[in-house]
Amino acid sequence: MEHSIWWLFFAIAAGVGVFFSLLIFSKPEKLRRGTPALGVLVLVFSITLIQYVLHWSGNFRSFPHMAGLWKACNYLYGPLLLYFFWPEKEISHTSRLFHFIPFFLLLIAWLPFGVLPTAEKLEWMQHSSPFDTFLLPHHFLLWLLHPAVMVGSQLLYVVFFLSQTKQKAFQPLIALLFTGFVAANATYFILVKTPYFTLLWDYLISLAMTF
Repeated sequence: MEHSIWWLFFAIAAGVGVFFSLLIFSKPEKLRRGTPALGVLVLVFSITLIQYVLHWSGNFRSFPHMAGLWKACNYLYGPLLLYFFWPEKEISHTSRLFHFIPFFLLLIAWLPFGVLPTAEKLEWMQHSSPFDTFLLPHHFLLWLLHPAVMVGSQLLYVVFFLSQTKQKAFQPLIALLFTGFVAANATYFILVKTPYFTLLWDYLISLAMTF
């Protein structure tokens, strides 16, 4: 019963995030510059939360189509916030697109798994992680899945965001919240390698990331 309450909470949080994203895009003519990036960011994390809930509740076998995709999503948060903070000409469009390269590389590598029929997906998942399996022919991409690389890339954005002095009133707060998000993400990758990690820690870390 206790676990079900956690699952329900995160499922509701994901639903609120999806609704918030749809609300942002419901009136595109009223969107301020940079706001679409915020909507996409919230949507991406909501999808990640849905993957967490499916994993915790053991329902990935019923819906395995997004398995492993959360790892690629780790490379979206920083670039999307970059769009949100600096939508003007201070950073060129081409330069900002460059930041999305790691995500698209992993997405392309994940697609062979993503297009498999459900039965074949489940068969792959019984033996190994979809990402680890499909990236084996592309060893140069495997390093992108290392926790130190994923968190390290996010820390670079944290340092950049916090170092900016010319920010609007709300931007420092968002930068600090993103710092908390990255800290929680790093805590997960550290604790999961120790004998002290439990499912409760997983819930609490995910709660901090959701906040």
